[in-house]
Amino acid sequence: MINITTKLTSELAQLPCISNFKSLLFKIVHFNFVKLFLIFAVLNIGEIYADNNNIYNNKVKESSINNPEIKSQCLMLLHGFGGSPHDLKPLTNVLDTLNVSYFTVLLAGHGTHPRDLKNIQYKTWISDCFDIYDSLSNEFESVALIGFSMGGAISQIISAERDVSKLVVLSPYYRIHQKWYYFGKPEKWAKRFSIVMPYIKKLKIGQINDPSGLEKYSAYEKLPLRAVGELVKVGNLAIEEAKNVSCPVLWLHSKGDIVSDYNLSFDAFNNNESSDKAFISFTRSNHILLYDYDSDEVIQRILRFLHEE
Repeated sequence: MINITTKLTSELAQLPCISNFKSLLFKIVHFNFVKLFLIFAVLNIGEIYADNNNIYNNKVKESSINNPEIKSQCLMLLHGFGGSPHDLKPLTNVLDTLNVSYFTVLLAGHGTHPRDLKNIQYKTWISDCFDIYDSLSNEFESVALIGFSMGGAISQIISAERDVSKLVVLSPYYRIHQKWYYFGKPEKWAKRFSIVMPYIKKLKIGQINDPSGLEKYSAYEKLPLRAVGELVKVGNLAIEEAKNVSCPVLWLHSKGDIVSDYNLSFDAFNNNESSDKAFISFTRSNHILLYDYDSDEVIQRILRFLHEE
């Protein structure tokens, strides 16, 4: 009986309708996915070059330092991919009332037009940030880093190689949070389609659950797919450097983040060598914590951490 069952199973597996089912299903899904992207590409390419208004409004400012006369400590703030110092505006608004020295970094290719971001290499972002940090450390007694998303990853890279006084990371980027229906890593899809589809329009300006916060937020509406590859390189380097971070660390991330991978973020936190570290998890907010439902708590935790001896 066992031999008959085994033989029947073997014969069924050899039937084209059975053995090729998975292959056929994949081809159908892949074909429709590619077709969808190509249609979107045609619409998107024309739109990006016809749109001369996809530029930041007056909410954006260049890299600048506030209250430089206070020499005890300076906070260096780094924004996310496709964003600007406006990413951290709710925090800097509070810092302005506390008479604190801080430097807001505007990363290369940001704060102007998406086309300026298209050909930027990740090494430029990292090198520029190291130069800014070194300059600030020569001027102030200590420098603490606060980074959001890609800025959080860059802050971690700097902290692994410099004597940073404290590190705060908000929703740090290492890789995109994956879903089963992506049919692979979004970063790889971006690389594949960057030639035929140079830019992609975001579904909304920022991943924020709070409608009032979303209304206040400002960033690029479209992103160059080629630059996504550079973002991936930043995330990969940050993962490698995680074990070398030893300064006091405050890590803030929401389980509801649909952009940055929460689990990988938690792993990176556990891998760093700091003996003074805290991971604070949220549930109501999405990726951009400072504009979402938990914004007030996030800001208060940051301020307490920075003032701790």
